[in-house]
Amino acid sequence: MEGNNDEMWFLDDDYVVEDEEQLVDEGEHDVPFNVADIPQQLVTADAHTQREVHLGLYEQQPASGRDHVMKFKASGVKGMRMSTLKSMHDNKQAMAAVGLLRQWHQIMMDDTQMQALPFNPEGWMMALGTCMDEQLWLAMAPNMYFEEGYGENREEVVPVLELKMMALSTEHRYMMIMFIVHVLDSMRHEDIHCIVEYPEPLTLESIKASTEVLGRFEEQHRNIKLRLNDMKAFHRHFINSWAEWVRKVPASWKQDGFLVENMPVGVCLQYGQNQPITVSQAVEEERMNWSRDRNFRYIRQISFSLAMHISYLDMQRWHNVSLERIMQNHGEVYDKPDHDLSRVAVDLRELDLLDEDGYEINVYNKAGWRVPRQVPKESELCGALLDLDKVHELFQGRDEMHGEMTNEVEFWVYPLAFTRKYGNVKAHGIIPNMAARIGKLNESIFRGGMEDDDMDVDEGGEDRVRLARRHPAIRGIASQIYNSLSHQVRNEAKFHSVQLGMITSAFTGAGIETAGGRRRQKVTGDGQLQDLRFENTYMVELTQIREELRNGRSIYKEIICPLLKAWSHLQVLGCIKDSLKLFKADIIPKLFKCATYPVTALIEMIWAKHKQDLQDKRNIDACMVEVMSMLEQTLNFAHMGNAAVLSTRLMDRAWLLLGLLSDGFPALSDTFIAHGALSMGQVTVRRHEWPVEAETQRPMTSSKRAQQLTYGEAHYEAYKAKFTIKLAIENLPPNAYSHISNASFRQACYAADVAFRVYFDDVKKLMREGVTAATTPLLRSEDQLMRQSAWERLTALGHWMDERHPLSYMPGILSNLLQAILALNERKFELTTLMLGKKPTSFIADIVIKQCSKVMAHNIPLFIKGGNFIHVARVAVEEMKNAGTHAGHSGGDLTGFVADAICAACKHLKINHVPWSRNPTSGAGRPSNAVVHDVWLNLGGQAPPAMGSRSMNVPAQQSNLAMAYQVSQAIQAGDARGEWSAMDV
Repeated sequence: MEGNNDEMWFLDDDYVVEDEEQLVDEGEHDVPFNVADIPQQLVTADAHTQREVHLGLYEQQPASGRDHVMKFKASGVKGMRMSTLKSMHDNKQAMAAVGLLRQWHQIMMDDTQMQALPFNPEGWMMALGTCMDEQLWLAMAPNMYFEEGYGENREEVVPVLELKMMALSTEHRYMMIMFIVHVLDSMRHEDIHCIVEYPEPLTLESIKASTEVLGRFEEQHRNIKLRLNDMKAFHRHFINSWAEWVRKVPASWKQDGFLVENMPVGVCLQYGQNQPITVSQAVEEERMNWSRDRNFRYIRQISFSLAMHISYLDMQRWHNVSLERIMQNHGEVYDKPDHDLSRVAVDLRELDLLDEDGYEINVYNKAGWRVPRQVPKESELCGALLDLDKVHELFQGRDEMHGEMTNEVEFWVYPLAFTRKYGNVKAHGIIPNMAARIGKLNESIFRGGMEDDDMDVDEGGEDRVRLARRHPAIRGIASQIYNSLSHQVRNEAKFHSVQLGMITSAFTGAGIETAGGRRRQKVTGDGQLQDLRFENTYMVELTQIREELRNGRSIYKEIICPLLKAWSHLQVLGCIKDSLKLFKADIIPKLFKCATYPVTALIEMIWAKHKQDLQDKRNIDACMVEVMSMLEQTLNFAHMGNAAVLSTRLMDRAWLLLGLLSDGFPALSDTFIAHGALSMGQVTVRRHEWPVEAETQRPMTSSKRAQQLTYGEAHYEAYKAKFTIKLAIENLPPNAYSHISNASFRQACYAADVAFRVYFDDVKKLMREGVTAATTPLLRSEDQLMRQSAWERLTALGHWMDERHPLSYMPGILSNLLQAILALNERKFELTTLMLGKKPTSFIADIVIKQCSKVMAHNIPLFIKGGNFIHVARVAVEEMKNAGTHAGHSGGDLTGFVADAICAACKHLKINHVPWSRNPTSGAGRPSNAVVHDVWLNLGGQAPPAMGSRSMNVPAQQSNLAMAYQVSQAIQAGDARGEWSAMDV
């Protein structure tokens, strides 16, 4: 990097976590504009794929066979003109607009309104620092990348780490930090030196003990500034030191092959520039800037995005270009472009200016570019959207057998404004007609023969052309086509306020101050940009171009400018014009406002009804929260067209999704929201019809992601638990504790059941983390027996986590648990016993009740650190107390009622043991209360005698059954032929 403002910075683990939280959704441009971007708050767990939108557009029929789908299709579709929606919007006819949602509609337009790296970066990159607006990253590229003639983005042969993000794993990051420390130490830069060059074990603590690079004294992180000369020295030492440094690393660092099979490269990134280029008054200055910014002889590849704006003019008056000027500037002209071999030269003096329909008769110069014979004198700028019914023709390939055509490039459509057929497109390549123009450009800049090619390159050019096609210097790797309005809303932040789900977040917590104001910021106003942006991303292999072109001026002149000019060639522009829908000036912003008016009017209606509840700190009914969540996701889909915001199961049953995918416009089912109440300005949710998950009977939700990102996982789990319990009290699942005749006690048992199922999730997470941490080193062992043992433990863990009753003593479940926990040299197949001995389930019940009664509960055994059980248990205990109070219990009797319900749920869920904290040691200090995965408490102890008041909670018939069960267990325990008993473990 060149300049005096370079900074190199390193992040410790804590800093990285905080940084990631700050960059969730509303930061500045730290990534390129992506037409498919959506806020993480609105991503649903069961989202549709964009392919389903693609199929909905071209096949038009939703899947059938389910009751709610059949009812939707039976309702029939009605046409609705955009002018109708505009009239409702302009006249503020909110009730009429909301009423449209009761029917399946299709919007009809009125005629009058008409990046990339050359290797897979996942798990291979580390942020180093910044130079002005550029980010500097360190990327670990496979050794094959440096082989002569590699030259292509061959992802299929590049190994991919099993990671879900681009960042290096913690261990690999520590290795690269130590290498950078070695480089800075060799440079004698500032006070940086290395005490232990290869610390073992390699941890954050051992690195801080070896060097000050991560911070001196109490610093959390450290900025290291490099001047231009420093950066040059860093570059030199980096290159010269790598091989020798890797040769000396200890064997433990080389086990996974990361250091020996890869080499570091630098990656510079700069996003959000939106810099106009090829501006007539600044071309020479731009060429100089490209030369001054960097030395291209030391760069292997560059990738960049170029966007071309295509506008349409509504012409009032034309000005004719003189024949003399055309002939002087272009010489001989032709009737067709250069790719049409039948073209012939024409004499402009004998050629009419206009055809019989009044359109200009086009002519072309020798290079194939259109020569204008008329130029605009008075005009009005109009808008355009892609016609998604025709956009496949843009990516159409060559003729195949039997005359059938296929798409040469995979692409995805993003319908906008509920129209279904107008919107944006994203593709994993560029349109074939543009690729043809790039092919000609490649031939002109290709460097010549390849060392790995046996053929001789003749000067005539045929072999040269073939090689240029086999090893292209320029390749189009991605593209997106979108209206400038989509880009404009990201001038300041990543997402526009209408996209963020603000009201859903306000309904489930805080944020009323911002939700009301930002909700009203829509895409609106006259004079907004409405042209189309055709954005292509290219990769240039600099080793494939002629040596004299490897400088900034030549790259700008011979590559950048021709790439932009190619858009105006008839071969490219001709196919584009056929796939567009034109609109008069300022119609497109109104299209968004009017098309979404029924949804925004309904959101306004619900907001007005519950705004006072929020101000008074009253909870909003969960059903209404979910309705609002679905409406905001629907509104986001209108603006972005991304199916990831659409909840498959819940929005399907509400008809919102069926309407969107069928004909573009959302609908609301009368089974879900009462149409009669809606016509009177009321939103009445039919709670007894609320969809539930078949296996758990928990209500379906769509607000999960919004709540998790805004308030945390624990908040959402408590919310869903309360939703489940409240809904169950109103409509208890028929098979839930059906053997209990007392309605209040049955409700209390179900509330405890909901809470302990969340506890199951906490325990499974604890087990997964504990067993994975224990087996990861074993998987790298050179001892085959140890590796096999580790795989067996992980396999057993997977089987155990699939169980519905993971805390049961059933032989298959318990054996998998034992095998997962116990190491090869500890195979006594018995869990660590506690000094507490066996405890009854009432012991657990008492802990839950006491902890849930405290405002700030301490972390004590049973409750797993970082788990959600404590939050859900508080909700469940509150509901159990309400049920007990309703049944006439109070005081100690009420506590007994809750405890009995917890014990009954534990029995139903077969909770025979739970993970616990380690036994106290004789050492000084307070014993740890942290629950661990390999110490368990047996719940097979004898329960204390129940007080008389508590026996009232169980009907006499059930008490007799319990006594009979105990007697039968005692008989079985005394008989060698009896069934295996949990009491014997």
